[in-house]
Order: sequence, then C-alpha cells, then structure tokens
Amino acid sequence: MPAVLTVVMSLSCPCPGAQASCSCKPGMVSINHNASAGCFAYCFPNACDRSATCQVTPDGKTSCVCKEGEVGDGRACYGHLLHEVQKAGQTSMMFLRLRVALTMLDQGCREILTTSGPFTVLVPSISSILSRNINASLAQQLCKQHIIAGQHILEELGTQYTHRWWTLAGQEITVTFNRFVRKYTYKYKDQPQQTFTIHKANYPAANGVFHVVTALRWQPPTELPEDPKRTISQILASTEAFSRFETILELTVEKLISKGRVLTTANQVLAVNISEEGRILLGPEGVPLRRVDVLAANGVIHLLEGILLPPTILPILPKHCSEEQHKIVAGSCVDCQVLNTSTCPPNSVTLDIFPKECVYTYDSSGLNVLRKGCARYCNQTILKPGCCKGFFGPDCAQCPGGFSNPCYGKGNCSDGVRGNGACLCFPDYKGIACHICSNPNKHGDQCQEGDGYVCSPIDPCRAGNGGCHDLATCRAVGGGQRVCTCPSGYEGDGLSCYGDIFQELEANAHFSVFYQWIKSAGITLPAASRVTALVPSESAIRRLSPEDQAFWLQPRMLPQLVRAHFLQGALSEEELARLGGQDVATLSPTTRWEIHNISGRVWVQNASVDVADLLATNGVLHVLSQVLLPPRRAVLVGQGLLQQLDSVPAFRLFRELLQDADTVRHHVVLGEALSMEALQRGGHRNSLLGPAHWLVFYNHSGQEKCTNCTRKFRCTQGFKLEDTPKKSCVYRSGYSFSRGCSYTCAKKIQVCPEVPPTHVFDQREGGHGQCQDRLLGSGECRCQEGFHGTACEMCELGRYGPNCTGVCDCAHGLCQEGLRGDGSCVCNVGWQGLRCDQKVDPCAHDHGGCSPHANCTKVAPGQRTCTCQDGYTGDGELCQEINSCLIHHGGCHLHAECIPTGPQQNNGGCSPYAMCKSTGDGQRTCTCDAAHTVGDGFTCRARVGLEYKELKGDGPFTIFVPHADLMTNLSQDELARIRAHRQLVFRYHVVGCRQLRSQELLEEGYVTTLSGHPLRFSEKEGSIYLNDYARVLSSDQQAVNGVLHFIDRVLLPPDALHWEPDAAPIPRVAGLLPLLRDASHRPLTMLWPTDSALRALPPDRQAWLYHEDHRNKLAAILRGHVIRNIEALASDLPNLGPLRTMHGTPISFSCSRARPGELTVGEDDAHIVQRHLPFEGGLAYGIDQLLEPPGLGARCDRFETRPLYLKICSICGLEPPCPEGSQEQGSPEACWRYYSKFWTSPPLHSLALRSIWARPSLWGQPQGLGRGCHRNCVTTTWKPSCCPGHYGSECRACPGGASSPCSDHGMCVDGMSGSGQCRCRSGFAGTACELCAPGAFGPHCQACRCTSHGRCDEGLGGSGSCFCDEGWTGPHCEVQLVADLCQDGRGGCSEHASCSQVGTVVTCTCLPDYEGDGWSCRARDPCADGHRGGCSEHADCLNTGPNTRRCVCHTGYVGDGLQCLEELEPPVDRCLGQPPPCHVDAVCTDLHFQEKRAGVFHLQATSGPYGLNFSEAEAACEAQGAVLASLLQLSAAQQLGFHLCLVGWLANGSAAHPVVFPAADCGDGQVGVVSLGARKDLSECWDAYCYRVQDVSCHCRDGFVGDGTSVCNGKLLDILATTANFSTFYGMLLGYANATPRGLDFLDFLDDELTYKTLFVPVNEGFMDNMTLSGPDLELHASNTTFLSTNASQGTLLPTHSGLCLIISDVGPDNSSWAPVAPGAVVVSRVIVWDIMAFNGIIHTLASPLLAPPQPRALAAPEAPPVAVGAGAVVAAGALLGLVVGALYLRARGKATGFGFSAFQAEGDADDDFSPWQEGTSPTLVSVPNPVFGSHDTFCEPFDDSLLEEDFPDTQRILAVK
Repeated sequence: MPAVLTVVMSLSCPCPGAQASCSCKPGMVSINHNASAGCFAYCFPNACDRSATCQVTPDGKTSCVCKEGEVGDGRACYGHLLHEVQKAGQTSMMFLRLRVALTMLDQGCREILTTSGPFTVLVPSISSILSRNINASLAQQLCKQHIIAGQHILEELGTQYTHRWWTLAGQEITVTFNRFVRKYTYKYKDQPQQTFTIHKANYPAANGVFHVVTALRWQPPTELPEDPKRTISQILASTEAFSRFETILELTVEKLISKGRVLTTANQVLAVNISEEGRILLGPEGVPLRRVDVLAANGVIHLLEGILLPPTILPILPKHCSEEQHKIVAGSCVDCQVLNTSTCPPNSVTLDIFPKECVYTYDSSGLNVLRKGCARYCNQTILKPGCCKGFFGPDCAQCPGGFSNPCYGKGNCSDGVRGNGACLCFPDYKGIACHICSNPNKHGDQCQEGDGYVCSPIDPCRAGNGGCHDLATCRAVGGGQRVCTCPSGYEGDGLSCYGDIFQELEANAHFSVFYQWIKSAGITLPAASRVTALVPSESAIRRLSPEDQAFWLQPRMLPQLVRAHFLQGALSEEELARLGGQDVATLSPTTRWEIHNISGRVWVQNASVDVADLLATNGVLHVLSQVLLPPRRAVLVGQGLLQQLDSVPAFRLFRELLQDADTVRHHVVLGEALSMEALQRGGHRNSLLGPAHWLVFYNHSGQEKCTNCTRKFRCTQGFKLEDTPKKSCVYRSGYSFSRGCSYTCAKKIQVCPEVPPTHVFDQREGGHGQCQDRLLGSGECRCQEGFHGTACEMCELGRYGPNCTGVCDCAHGLCQEGLRGDGSCVCNVGWQGLRCDQKVDPCAHDHGGCSPHANCTKVAPGQRTCTCQDGYTGDGELCQEINSCLIHHGGCHLHAECIPTGPQQNNGGCSPYAMCKSTGDGQRTCTCDAAHTVGDGFTCRARVGLEYKELKGDGPFTIFVPHADLMTNLSQDELARIRAHRQLVFRYHVVGCRQLRSQELLEEGYVTTLSGHPLRFSEKEGSIYLNDYARVLSSDQQAVNGVLHFIDRVLLPPDALHWEPDAAPIPRVAGLLPLLRDASHRPLTMLWPTDSALRALPPDRQAWLYHEDHRNKLAAILRGHVIRNIEALASDLPNLGPLRTMHGTPISFSCSRARPGELTVGEDDAHIVQRHLPFEGGLAYGIDQLLEPPGLGARCDRFETRPLYLKICSICGLEPPCPEGSQEQGSPEACWRYYSKFWTSPPLHSLALRSIWARPSLWGQPQGLGRGCHRNCVTTTWKPSCCPGHYGSECRACPGGASSPCSDHGMCVDGMSGSGQCRCRSGFAGTACELCAPGAFGPHCQACRCTSHGRCDEGLGGSGSCFCDEGWTGPHCEVQLVADLCQDGRGGCSEHASCSQVGTVVTCTCLPDYEGDGWSCRARDPCADGHRGGCSEHADCLNTGPNTRRCVCHTGYVGDGLQCLEELEPPVDRCLGQPPPCHVDAVCTDLHFQEKRAGVFHLQATSGPYGLNFSEAEAACEAQGAVLASLLQLSAAQQLGFHLCLVGWLANGSAAHPVVFPAADCGDGQVGVVSLGARKDLSECWDAYCYRVQDVSCHCRDGFVGDGTSVCNGKLLDILATTANFSTFYGMLLGYANATPRGLDFLDFLDDELTYKTLFVPVNEGFMDNMTLSGPDLELHASNTTFLSTNASQGTLLPTHSGLCLIISDVGPDNSSWAPVAPGAVVVSRVIVWDIMAFNGIIHTLASPLLAPPQPRALAAPEAPPVAVGAGAVVAAGALLGLVVGALYLRARGKATGFGFSAFQAEGDADDDFSPWQEGTSPTLVSVPNPVFGSHDTFCEPFDDSLLEEDFPDTQRILAVK
C-alpha cells in the first residue's frame, strides 16, 4: 500500500462566517473520507498504462514507470513493433483486419521486429476472409517487403509531399501526399501500376513506428537461390547473379543495423549506416545493400550494388607497365653547310649517320624561296602506356579472377590498355570468369570429372584451399567433404583461425599504428594469462591532438599508454556490459577505467566499443572510438628498477629472484645503455660479477621468405625451419602479386652444455671446435683446421665445402668459397678456363663488334678498341662515310656543285655496279650495266633474284624475312619452286596496310599477305610461330615504312604450283575485247567478279543483265570494272587514291578494318579475294561481288501475269475468244446473264459487275435470269523494278551497298518508289547505319554502362570499356579511388571559393559574391557593380559589410528592395469599425482582410492549367460574381502574403503572378508581382486572377445561437433574465425556486445544457392585477420536447414538465382552462411570437399565462404554496427582481440592449460538444399528434422516451429543414 507522504489541505470559504469545505487535489484521496484530516497520494487502478508500474515519488506525487524494454511516460507505454501491432489488433474494429498482417510479421520477421531497430513497418489491414493462407516460407518473403530501416514519421500536414524509402527486400518505394484526400499513398518501383494507401500513420513503438495500410503486396521479391542446405560458395558458384563476387557477411540484417561496425575476413572495419531513405549503406563509399539475408548452410549472403575495395591492397597492385618505343624521325631542315643547327624533336637523340635530304624555306631579302637542305636523323623515345599482365582498360583494372590468375587460368583475358577484360574461355568452361563448367554433367577443377558412368571422388581442397583459412590445412575426408584444421599455435574452426593478441594485431592493417606502439614500447604480455586488448581505431589515433602526441608518444610515456589499453582478464562485450558502473583494472597499476552501458552500447571511460569480440588465443580484442589517455597526474615519472618491474606482471618471478645480490649483478651491464640494435650485432659484455661472468649475445635473427602456401619450403644450409604458424603475406610472381605464406628460418646456434669438456659443435655431430667453458673458462672457441669465427661457424678465407677442406685455386677470378661454396671460379673480364688462366682475344670473333669500316685492336685480355678507317667517321662500332662537301664546300668554287665521291674516290659516288663517266667541269654520269642490272646508276639492282619494287611506297608494311643461311639448306625442289614463283613467294612474306609488332600479331591472330593468302600466328613456349611452321627469331626491327621480323623458315604458299584464277569470261560476252585490245588504254587494271559472285545475283538481276536488249547496260557496268593506263600492284592500291574507270566513275581502294592486309573496293565494300592475275595488257584482281557504277542502277525487271475481268456473260459453249494480246488460262467459269422471254437477246453484262436490281430492259420487254459462261483470260506485261537493296527510278544502291543494305543494321526503303533512306535499328546511326549511336559500342551497338565519371569506348570497334576519369575505377567507373582533396584543407582553395576535383586536379572558383583566382578571393562591394547590387530602381543599395548589402525601398514604395512597388493602403478590418457589424456575443471575421488575399482569388479552366484566353477569363470571373483583378489589387494581395507560381490574366490584358518567396523556378528569383507585360495576342491561354469584395462573417460564440449579426441568444434563463418583457414570469420562476426544492429542480431543468426544451413565456402585459402562478402553473409552461411552429396544427398535443399536456389551438379568446378539452389538458392559443431560439431550447411568447386545471384528488400532486398573493405584488416584485437580475447580468455581459423578438434558425455546425445542435448529439425533437378525445388516458409523462422517438418522427426532419 502506498504510504502517506503528503497531507494537502484545500479550504474554500465562499463568504465570511460561512462553513469551510475541504476537498483533495486530483490524484490524492482523503483519510476516512475527511479531507480536513489530510490527503495522500494514491495510485488508482487505471492511472497508469496496463504494463506500467505506479510509484509515489518522494515529493508526494504519483509517477508511472514503463517496464524494461518499453518506452513512454508511463501513462502510455509502447513495446516493440510486433507487440504494438498485436495490441492494435486487439481492438474490436481492427482485430479481423490485422490477423493476416500479424501472421506474416510473426512468422516471417519476429526476431527482427522484437530485438532490433529502429524500423518502419507498413502493416496491411485486409479482410482475413479474402486472404490466402500464409506459411512460414511465404511470410519470410513478404514481411521484408513491408519493413524499412530507420524511423520514418509522416507529417500530418504533409509538408513534404514525396518520400523515397527502401525496404529490407531491396525494393524502392515512393510515398506521395495527396493534398485532395489528405492521405499518403505509395507505390513499389517494380510495380508502378499498383497504388497502396496509408490508412492511419505514426503508431509508435519502442523500436520504431508503424503505419496501417490498406493492402498487402502478395508478389514476393525477385527469387534468389536461398538454400539453407548449400554453403555460401556453392550458391555463389551456381548463380549467375554472383558471377562477379558481390560480398559475403556472416551477419543477418538486424545484426548489421545494431552493431554499426563489423570486421570482415579481410581485416577491414566496415561501417554500417542507414540513409534518410531507409537504405543500408556499407563502407566509407556508402555501397547500398540491394537484397539481404539470403540463407546458406554456413552463413548468410547480402547482395550489394557495388564493390567494397579494401584500401590496404590498392597500393600494391602493379597495374601500369608502360613500354619504351624508339622511332627514327627527321630533325629540322636547315642548310647542309650548317647541319649542326638541325635540332631533333623532344625526347630524341641525334644519330651520327648520313643526313636526310629535305626542302626548307629560305627567306632572302623578304622572298620565301624553297631550297634543298639537310636534316639529321634522330632516334626518338616514346613512352607507350600499357597495362601489366592481368590488367585491362585505360585504368588498368584487374581481370576477372584476379591479376595473378586471370580468368582463373581457364581462359585468356582481354588485357592491356585496349582490352575490355572479357574472358575468352577454354573449351569445357564458361561464365564471366570461366569459373563454371560448360557441361552441367561435369565438375572438378578441369571440368572432366563425373560423366555419370565413371565417377571419381571430388577433392574439395584443390581450389582455394577448400574455403579454409589461409593458414589452415585442408584435408579431404571423402564424399566431397573436407576438414579445416588451424596450425599449431592458432585456434579456430579452420574456416577462421586466430593467433595470440600480438599476432592478430600484426595481421590487421587497421591496427598497424597501435601495434607499432607496442613494439616501440617493448611491451610483453604475462605468460599463460588472458587479457583484453582495447585497440583504438585508426581515426581515433588520427584525432589525437599534437600536444597529446608529443607527450604520450615519447619513449618514457609510451609503455604506460600501451599498458592502459590492456585489461586484466579476457572480457567479452557482454561481460563488460554487466560491469556497468564499475572500475576495471589495466596492466598499468595506476590506471583503472570505468565501464558504462549507454543505450545498449558499452563505453570504456569516454570511448565506445565500435567492434567487439575479436578472438585471440590469449584473450579478446575490442576496437574503441577513442584513445584512452591515463590522467597525467597518475603517470609514474622517474620509476626505479624495482618499481618498473612491479608495474609489469610478466616479470613477477624475476622480481622475486632479485632478492639474491649475485643474481642482480649477473643481470646488470655497467657503463653501457645497450639498445636493441646494439644487442642484435652480438658480442660479449662484462656483468657486475666480473670478467669471469661474461654475457654473450648471439644474433638469432632468421630468414623470412614469402612463397606459395602449397609448395614445400626448405631453409638454406645453416638454418632450420621454425615450428611457428604460417603468416599471410604477399609475394611477387613475375609482374603480378599473389597472397602466400611467410616461413621463418632460424640460424642454427648451439651453446655449450654444462658437461665438461664440451664442444661448441660436437665432432660426432659435425662440430667445428672446442668451447672454453665452465667457471674458469673464457667462452672462447678454439676452431678446427679450416674453420673460423666466434663460434667456428664459417670457413677460413680460401677454403670451401661443408668441412672447409677444399682449397681455392683461381688464377684470375673469384672463388666460390665458404661452407656452401663449391670452389668454382668466376673469371675476371678477359680471362676464361676452369682456373681463369686463359686470355680472351676480343677481336677474334665477329671483328670484336667493330664496324666493317673500322680496325679492331686488342689492348688487354678481353679488351679492344675500334677505330674508323680513313674516309669514315664514327665511334668505331658505327662508321659512316665522310661527306667532304659539308666542310668548306669540299674546296670547290663558290658557284660550283660539290659532289661527294666517298672514300678513296669510290667510283665517283656511283653504284659499284655502275659506270662512272666524267663529263668535265667537275660533272659525271652514272649508268648501270644494262646487260645484268637495272637502276639509275647510283643504285643498281640485279635482274635475277627477288624483286623489291613493291616495297618502294610509303607502306606501311610488315615483312617476314627468312634468315640468310636458309637458302643454302633448301632442297633443289624447294629452290626450283621458289625460282618459278619468286614474286608469289615474296608477296607471301609481306603484309600491307599495317605495321604489326609481335604483340599485335598475337592479338590479331590472322593477317592477309600481298599474295592474298592468310597467315596464322600462335605462341608456343614463348616464341611466335607462323602457320605453326616458321618461328620468329628476331622481331620488331623498325624501318622507315614498315617493320621486319626474321624467321627461321621460308614460307611457301599452299597453291604456289597449282593456282588458277576463278574469273568469269565477261569481257567476251559483253563485246569489250576490242576496247581492251586498244594499246592506248594499256596497261589495264581489271576487277573480275568471280563466278560465285555472279551466281549470287538474284535470278531477276541475272536475267536482266544477260538479256539481249541490255547488252549496252552490261557493257557499261563492266567498263566500271576496268582502270586504264595503270598496272596497280596490291602493295600500292591503298595509297593510289581515287582512280577513274573506263565508265568514267571514280573508284578507290582501302584497307579493311576486319583483318590486316585485307583490301576492299569502293563504297560497296567488295573484297579482293584473288590477287595478281596477269593477262595480256595488264593485271586483274578477283572480287567477291559485281560493282555497280553510279547511274546505271540494278534493275530486276520481270514479267507479271494479270487476269482480265470480262464483262460479257454468254451462252456456255458460245463464249467469245480472249482479246488480242491475251491468252486463255484454264476452263470457262459460270456466270449469270439476262435474256428476253420472247427472243434470244444479245449477251448481257455479267452480274459480277451489275446489280440485279438495276438490270436493263430491252425495249421494255420482260426479261429472265439464266446461267451462262465466260472465258478466263490473262495478259503478261513487263514490269520495271529494282533489285532488292536498290531504290529510285535509276535503281541506285542503298547506302551500305547492295549486298548489305544499311550495313545489315537497318532497313532500306528500296524499290522504284523508295527514297533509299535507312531506318536504323536501335543503337545504330549514320547514313548507312554504319556507325553506333552515341553511347553504344561493339558490332551489335549495345548500350554502354559507364557512369558519369567515365567515358565509354564506343563505336563499332569499341569494346564498351569505361575509360574512367582520374581517381575513379570499377567496371563502370563507379568506385572512387582518389582522395577527396577538397575535404582535406579545401584543396588549397580560399575559404570563399568552391572546390571541385576531377581526378587529382583541383579547381578553385570564387563564390558568386567574391572575386579572384580561386586560390585568393576578396569580398566585393555588391553595390558597386553598376547595377545597384541587383536592387530595384526604386530602392537604395546599402553596403552593410564585406560582401553583404541591403536593399531599402524608397519612400512610397514597398517590397523587399529587389522589387519595389508603389505602397498601397492595405484593406481595413471592418470588424474593428464602430459600431461593430456583428452582435456583441458573436465572433466577427472580415473575410476580405483575414483571408490575406484582399479579395483576389485564382481561377483555372476545367481542363487544367493555362486553358483560358482573355475573354474566357473575364467570363469565368463573372460566373463567380467577380471581375478580373487589376495589377494594384493583385499587388495588395501579394503584400498580404498571396504567393502562386501560375500566370493568370489581369484586367488590363496583361499576364502576371504574385511571388512572396524568391525561387529560381518561380519568377526567376524575383519577389512581387512578376508580370509578362501586356499581351498582344489575347487568344493566348493562361489562368485568371479574379477580384471580389468579401463579406463580413458573424458567428455566435460557443454557448450562443443566432444569426450573429443581430441575435446571439444564450440559454433559456439568460433570455428570460435579459428580456424586460419577461421579467414578471422570470421573477415568479426565481420565487418558486427559492420557495421549494421542486422549484429549484425546475430551475435546474431549465438551466440544463444537455437537454433541449420548449418554454412558453407570457409577456408582462398578460398578467392581470394580483395574478399569481403556482408551481404547477409555472411547470405547465415548459416541455422536455422540442416544438417548432411548423409542428403546430389544430389540436397538437404537447407533454409538459408538470405532467399535463398542452393542446395547441388557435380557437378561443384566451388561454382559460374552461374549454371543452380532454381531462388533464390545457389549450394554448394566442401565441404572439414563435420560435425564439436559445442554446438549450426554444421559446414561444404568449399573450397571457397558462393555468393548470383542477386535478382529481387521486391524481393531483401536492399543492405548492402560491408564488405571490396578488397580481400587483407579483408584478412589483417580479419587475424589481427582474430589473436587478437583468442589470447584473447585462453588466457582467457588457450587453447594452435587451432581447429583441425575432425568429431565427438554429446553426447546424456549432462547435461546442454540448450544443444540442451539434451533429451526433442533437436532442430528440417531436411533433405532438392530436389527442384522442374521450379517452381516459390523457395524462402525459414528461420524459417518456418511447413517445419521443416513436410517435414524433417528423420533427427531426422539420428542424433539419429550418
């Protein structure tokens, strides 16, 4: 029972001398029902919520406390979401409609809704009768579609009209507020056609909020392969959606939301956030979750919309491998005499070779003259960007499967800068990364296992260590299962392995700084003890102030800081939470931390635990949000040795040993402060015990090697493999990096045992000396012969072998000595032999590497010098002829031409095979020997041998040169074939159109040679092979017009001996032989369509071509295949440019883009399929289609057979023949004909063409209808038409060529009536659909998928790869890599500038109100810009400080200064006028003023916005009783706050709209009336702004009824008290109330607001002298029913309060009771005023009072004493009392006038809850029927409910009408 805490006395003394009355305050009760004795607080049963506890506070008040897990003030408590939904469903109205929702949420999401949050739940309210059954599986799918992460409350007023939410199922929801129905609706993005309505919103709960909606979404989300029986890896491998690894987290969504941060298996701390839209975001980039909680046997999968890149692996990826290339270019062209002034381009060096002739512009005396000059050759170095192996694209992104093993080794990745990262899978594999077996019946690493007939066991450990941890051992146990075992020293289940705390700190990159602190402090943990490591996060360490860093990171303070982060004992997060409010001890004896538990999170001092429970073998780790800094006052400064040992528990045993003085001395080194670095160098030191007790320090540092975990590792000699756990590491493999294991090898060091005599290394065990040990020993090692070192651990100099028995013997070299040496000699330069005792002659081989024009001289063993011979210059290795003409013009005369003739006058500079003949004056001529050579004399080539004239052009060429020695090794048959087909063999070694380097050869795979034959390239054992036959010996030898590759075989074309051209003999058919034999046209180059090309023509086309009538057309077409006066070689065709055929049309040749070396002809893309077909008079090429010269067209005319419709129907057998030119087809057909009944009529027209109702009449004679026949006739006509792919009257080829109209990427509008326009398919563009539309790529022009941070490699040849902007990566450039420099110090920009970043380039732009270069911005004076700072012309611009200004309108203008309008006098509130327009008890509202629109309102057409012209706008306003508003009227409304962004007509013909709030999309930032000006075209359509003067609205206050203007009546007694003419009757009522209790009850009855009454009130004039009314008389005037004048009828019966009835009648001169009526009834007549409305009834005014008739004794009530003794006394007393009461009442109400007699109607919309006129609480109104005269049962019960509701049904209707 609650105790009595406070006694409260409450006294109420109404007047002096009266008795005091005490009552308790609310919430308290009195003692023994006596408030005077005191009151105390008491918890009433229903004072608090059902789940809350009522308590009495110390200050004597009651309080309600919700139970744990619930929130609220105690009066109302809210549990978790599921509990609140269940509670809402317990109400009778919602129980059935929430049963389905409760079933779905309880079975599907119970754990989420009861343990996590906050969430927003959409609870469907549907009928359970119409719903289907929900099982657990369906509930799990459906419930997450109705849950949104985060708490989203919907505003009641709908200030935000649109929200976007994301469900836990990953679906996007758009929530919209409907302003018309004042409801929220929402749609799912994947089902926009279905709209859901939020019925009731914002139901609170402890972990969120829920909204009741009108429907349930039954469609489950997109299916994902959820399977609790399969592991995560099995689901990922079998699902295409996860073919590119999304992410795996062993955490369900509720754990993700509640934890806030999680640690991944990559040792990365992953932050979990929730966006305002309810999306779950991971990582610093905020990668959103698309789907959650896909269950697997060993975890759960969440589907991401991006990639989480660990920041620690990015710096180690070797992405870029650029390649240096060299190119020979020419320098600037100068005068040959000043060649040294010729400059080379940047990044190039000068080549000391013969210069290149060139032409330069010589400016002599202002004239630009072209002169011959010289230019140096330069070797330019070009850096070609490239990607390393396994990377692709411009950003060098990793190939699928990783860069170290692209495509998982089961395919080739398209890598390199131009690669797209696609995997070309080997046979048996498929998938994006070739990770899936193409045959579903196969499995295994090679996809060769399990055909169903012979099955071999699966080794699950073969790939990826079987899914075990990197350090774990995977062991197959059969049946495809495996067991994962952590190594020694580690614990875990094998899938995750963890070591001790230091090992875990070292392995996690996020803890590197803290681990470095530990190593620097030299902290060790107590052995066999368990601790809790409190690891500060990286961000926490970065937030340390410089002052704290300077103090705590100094060497003497760092150990105390580190120990303060270790708690004694392994405490999990749950155990820490239970220690809330307590202090826990750390490893620092002076530091203790207080544990807090705030909002479910654990705090250690001032740091929260972000990531908890990271396991270790000797404890547990927690990641904190802050660095724990011990109080500086508690820091132990200047600790002694024993104090320092006491502070570290790990040295407890050693501390106890220090009680022995000798032990202390043996552990102390005097005079030196030995650091760790000094100890690592080894050596001896004296202890305090003296020289006999040395301390020997050995370097036990071992070797660490990182290599493949699967390989067996062995240490080198002298080291042994430590039995320590393998650590994960990264090692380099070629150009890539791979993750492996780190192995530690320790040096084998053995110390002397304590048994004399002992060897350092026992001889029986391979020892190398004897140790001088024991007490008197010196510790020195006496080594055996050949050994040396402090521990005899090495061989003496010059010795080698494991026993140091070998002796080195190298004359001029270095011996491989030592324990691991083998005694071999590495010779010095110039010496060779086993003992390096033989000299090397450098000039004996290949002339010592010197130039052929140089002398090689040996100067020392292995050394030589090269000296150019006379007439040559250079460094000896490269010697060039000296051009003597470049020095002083060679000694020639100034006007003579100097001709260099070479060294020793070598044939006058002519070719060695030419004749040099002097012509005098220093001139000579060079002539080749015509019998054996050809040439110009300077260069002479032999006639016999391979011809190289095809390589004279600019190329480019790729040439495969057989090695020179091959010719001597060829057989005679091969030599004969080469000689017979030397040109063919040569062309078979040359590729035109491209310079292909070795890498490009492999990328292309196939090329076409000049002979027309293909070559195939492949790579085997690191070499490039041609046709799997010839191997490339040396590649990429650059020449000016091509590149050379040297091969080891001569290539012979397959048809070198058996090759005949496949050409059609068209010239003879067309009669072109005379033309071709004309010598004036020769040589000719012809293009011969092959037989297959001609046969491929449509049959109609062939028929048209070979028709006799079209021979001239055929000849014209064939002339378009002949080029005169040129014999074009295949090597020259692409460089010849446009040529002219004999038809006169242009023709050109080009290199095909499909394959290097392929040639195409013209725009038709005809391919040359056969080359070099010589004939008499020229050279021919075979092409694969017939060319169509422009203008000739491609006709496919055809004969068309059409039927003739005959109009004559004749007698069968006598049909007339078919018309001339036609022929009969088939047998005659039947028809109907007319005939005369009297004679045979001529043949009539067929009924097929004539109606039987309109048959002709022959001479008016009667006719009959009979059966007849007519013949079937057909005619054949020649119809001109174009071949398919041609259009127009001339049948021109469609764009793209006739063979592939519109490039086969669209449809050509062909035919003779066609336009030839190409209608391209989606993704294609161009005249011939030959291009990809912007944003499309590839041969099929598919859409690119790059984000805005990248550029797509688009076009037909594009790969679709995304060339990301600098700082972005990812397949679609969606991942940002570059740090946001703008966030770090604003990127160096001014604080008044905006910073933007593209890649690593920062751009600074001053803000609009500042000026400068962005790096420095100064404030500007906005008023000094020449435009008054943007202020209005009617305003002053006031500079209020740097970069600020204020606009002030001039006097007489109003506005914000930016826009100033003439000041208008605002409308006056008419309610403030005198006299007021409304009744004093009414509320006055000036609608014109209060509406804040000054009478202006906006009007639209019924069809929607902007649908009214000017005249229609005027008419629309007139229909509303208004006119078009003027500009001033609209301005007045705007000044009152009228704001609308819709343009409307005004009275002056202009269009404008009012703006109050500046906005860019509403008035362009202006404020005021934004006008478009007077419109010239009044037919324009806008809205309308109308003006109408509004009335004053008068509404009676609460508790009053009336019209508000003249009448506002209160209750019945109020009207009686304030109406002077009712004073007599009112006085009698008050006397009756004061005299008897019954009178007081009657007065309370009249004053009651809850019942509605009818009162008949006689006026004062109706009371005659000394007339008194008794109590029954007074009660006779009141009825508990509502009676209106409209109910009055002859003989209407009305019950009264006295129990009698009133009969309404207009018969009789007065109201006397003598009328012949029923017993107990009184007649009412002479009603002066009807229907005076009061707040609780209605008054009817009588001319005289009513008197109760005498009652029978048995029925009469006890007689009340008379109210007055006489009429005079009554009138006097009543008048006096009425005047006094009325005066007091009027004074209190401030009412100046009395009641006026006027009838009015009741208001139907009163707001008071107790008003009888309010809807839902109206009293029962009755109409009184005529009484049954003569009945003895005429006594009326005044409160008979049945009488009220059943007998008077029409009064309610009548009152509603009024």
